[in-house]
Amino acid sequence: MSHTVTVVIPVYNVEKYLEQCLDSVINQTYKDIEIICINDGSTDNSITILEKYALSDNRIKIISQTNQGISAARNAGIKVATGKYITFLDSDDFLSRDAIEKMVTAIENNYVDFVVCQAHAFAETEADYVRLEKM
Repeated sequence: MSHTVTVVIPVYNVEKYLEQCLDSVINQTYKDIEIICINDGSTDNSITILEKYALSDNRIKIISQTNQGISAARNAGIKVATGKYITFLDSDDFLSRDAIEKMVTAIENNYVDFVVCQAHAFAETEADYVRLEKM
């Protein structure tokens, strides 16, 4: 039996990071996923990037709404999610290639209700990079 994972990605003015974020999700070793991107009123080129990716990968669904904040965007994604499992990824972060596979394995092998993991965050400056490394 295959298990679908829904990845919910709230998107707001992240054109600088969005392609790497999406690439990290579509290239996961675990392929049975749907990707729901909520364009939360972006005023940059984020929607153009989302539309380009959606044309090349039918697992990507785009929901556009006026800016309501990250919680409302996540809730909008939850409403349309069809996966057995749901994970959230901020659009200025990215995942290791096998992150979803490891999460699904952890849930199914340990009979737990949820797992928590760390995503990779982009660093704007050397000070940010040092701060992220200490987390």
